[in-house]
Amino acid sequence: MVWKYERIRNEFEKVKKKHLNSTMVEGRLYRPGLSEKEFGERLSEIVLPVYQSAKSAGFREWFL
Repeated sequence: MVWKYERIRNEFEKVKKKHLNSTMVEGRLYRPGLSEKEFGERLSEIVLPVYQSAKSAGFREWFL
């Protein structure tokens, strides 16, 4: 949606500097032509290690 609609892209550009702290994540998730399935798979690859690490450190289970 970010690439399909200019208004959404403009809003994304406004907030990404403050809320997106990794150029690697930006490059993997926010690419033109990425399908919803590909986005979900890549998001899982990024978030799952963080989730597993937090769980190992004693945090309760997160509901994704």
